[in-house]
Amino acid sequence: MTTIEMKGELSVQNADDLKKILISALQKKGDILLDFSALEDIDVSTVQLIYSFYSSCKDHKLTAKGPFSPRVKQRLFTCGIIPDANLGDEEVIKATEEKMRTAHE
Repeated sequence: MTTIEMKGELSVQNADDLKKILISALQKKGDILLDFSALEDIDVSTVQLIYSFYSSCKDHKLTAKGPFSPRVKQRLFTCGIIPDANLGDEEVIKATEEKMRTAHE
């Protein structure tokens, strides 16, 4: 399994580096875990990059884990990924996976 740790505050300034990491993970075999437990904040460009990454994971099982910071939950809510910024961590994962799956069917 390849684990990708999301750390600190991810924004457009980090997008190129994150894109390289995500592409590298796609080139490996096996499952991919996105670990959001050290992520403090995320901007729309990073949400879009992760959204695009999800659609590219056809040959991989992609999972996520938290906990998610209140700022990250708020960003995901604002972007329309989750229905409520006050969801618990497991609910954030479930809602995110559902949104990503239905968007690419």
